[in-house]
Amino acid sequence: MKYIIASVLVLCTSTILFSQHTHTGIVLDEETLQPLTGVNVSLLENQQIGTNTDDKGLFSITIASEEADFVFTYLGYEGDTVRLSPNTSYSDTIFLKSDVFQLPDVEITAQIQIIPVTRPKHSVLDFSIWNDYVVYVRYIGQKKALVLADLNGYPIFSKTIDLKGVEKLHRSCLGNLHLITGTKGVEMFIEQDTIRIGKVYDRKFYDLYLEPCVAELDDEIILRKEKDLGLRTSFKKIYKDASGSELIYSVIDEDKLRSYYDKYFLVNSNDNDAIALLQISYDDFKYLQRLEFERDFYRKIFLKGIKIPLVKMQDKLAIFDFVNGCLVFTDYDGNIGDIKDIDFHLNPDWAKTVIIDDVEQRIFTTFKKGTGKFIAEIDLNTGKCKKPLHLDSKLVKKIDIHNGQMYLLQSEAHLSYWTLNKVRL
Repeated sequence: MKYIIASVLVLCTSTILFSQHTHTGIVLDEETLQPLTGVNVSLLENQQIGTNTDDKGLFSITIASEEADFVFTYLGYEGDTVRLSPNTSYSDTIFLKSDVFQLPDVEITAQIQIIPVTRPKHSVLDFSIWNDYVVYVRYIGQKKALVLADLNGYPIFSKTIDLKGVEKLHRSCLGNLHLITGTKGVEMFIEQDTIRIGKVYDRKFYDLYLEPCVAELDDEIILRKEKDLGLRTSFKKIYKDASGSELIYSVIDEDKLRSYYDKYFLVNSNDNDAIALLQISYDDFKYLQRLEFERDFYRKIFLKGIKIPLVKMQDKLAIFDFVNGCLVFTDYDGNIGDIKDIDFHLNPDWAKTVIIDDVEQRIFTTFKKGTGKFIAEIDLNTGKCKKPLHLDSKLVKKIDIHNGQMYLLQSEAHLSYWTLNKVRL
């Protein structure tokens, strides 16, 4: 009898120890509700135990525990951890959210046809797309030439320029073009397929008025004003007749400002007028000087704010508020309409650019990785990035987009010159 009882106990114990539970489910894209193939499903406490979803998004995994936490990971999507229990009547459904941050490492060069715009070995300093023309500055020996070409790169007009320290071409919010040097700016116009040089002005005028201008309306212009190294940004609508101004939108990075004022606002010379300079010892002077240096260093290196773009669209403004993580749509008077959450700017590979195709009213952003650059269109209905396009060239100096064509100022590591190419998006 003892042997029978012992055998029953062993059998029961074995049944308990070796009982298995099967967990089944389906993994879907959160937005499209399409099944995801190849999702990795693993046990949280032992990720050596796992499986993958099939071509219908289905998975099945058998473990000893009746209830357990499972980890779901998939390239291009945010991972998730879900507690599952075995069900006999239905399978669990897991939704994964698309994540633009996991950019693909595979080079998609087969999908890209690069078309030269400038001739090989014609080194280009800068370019701009201007009213269905391409304007660029190229080197001719030690001199520089201003070239007007059609959108396919066929030269229409060329003019040698005798300016030192040429830095860039700037297309202003008023639609005209400016050639910017280290000390001055030059206004330019196109008349009968010819570039005409306008007035020459001081570089400070450009820094104060032309560069901050981000959009033109019927009777106003919109200026972006930055304070505290970009931690405070405001957009103001300025009437062209100088009759006044109105605030459109403002962004303040309060966390960084508070950190600065609490910890690093150490010396303010305006508050020390009561201290006679002759009464400060040499050691005190060096100490105050060091504190001043530390404050300026912290401001310039660690407190630099992120650029807040404003894009004028057909009947509204699109403001990329990277501080609060949202894309804000307003009318021309600043009345807020739709707001979309954005997070692509949190990607450490983000290149801090927003590019608009004025003709097609599409907006793009770029990412930089070791394998080159990626460019992705921003879905204005969701605030998310669409599938990125890979540019295998690591050296891309500038990107502009016009009527579905992407223009690239690029080079290669073994070359000493920059060429202008285009790609159809």
